[in-house]
Amino acid sequence: MDEKFKKAIIAGVICGVILIVLSFIYTVGIRLAFGSELQSWLSELQRWLEQYNAGYVPEQGIPEVPMGVIIAGAASLILIALGALTFIGAGLLAAIMGAQYIKTRNDALIAGAVAGAAAEVVHRPFAMIFYIVMDIVSPLTIAQYGTTPTIISAAWSALGQLICCFPAVLVCGVVLSLLGALAYAMLKLKV
Repeated sequence: MDEKFKKAIIAGVICGVILIVLSFIYTVGIRLAFGSELQSWLSELQRWLEQYNAGYVPEQGIPEVPMGVIIAGAASLILIALGALTFIGAGLLAAIMGAQYIKTRNDALIAGAVAGAAAEVVHRPFAMIFYIVMDIVSPLTIAQYGTTPTIISAAWSALGQLICCFPAVLVCGVVLSLLGALAYAMLKLKV
């Protein structure tokens, strides 16, 4: 295996571990800290929508969004931005670690792609586990959908992670990592 690929995989694994920590904070921390407030607001909103859809105009208007839900949303956006920066960092780290092997922009692009893919491949199984555990321990439900057994909810969550989140984050992560590696190659290595 080419040395630049080894360096890119190492960079991807390092950044994948950072993504695991961010995913843990996002999935477990935010849900434990703000899950009950979010759950009660969702239930209140659902009742309001049911009245509205039935033709009644609720007097109090749309339920006000609690501060905890706003904080959870802001924290989620910050964690998503940090995840994007981590993917860019994976490309930068791959280019830095493999600098002596990068002779062209194409080499930098390949190193960035490998690092981004490695980061997501390391990260996604843990993200799935976090979501499964949280769906069992602290499920978020909406009354309209009834009471789904938590195991089934957790299985659907894992399937959604695998089918929807993994490909989307993989593609975005590889692109961001490519950009990081290419920026380093062009600005620092002058290729």
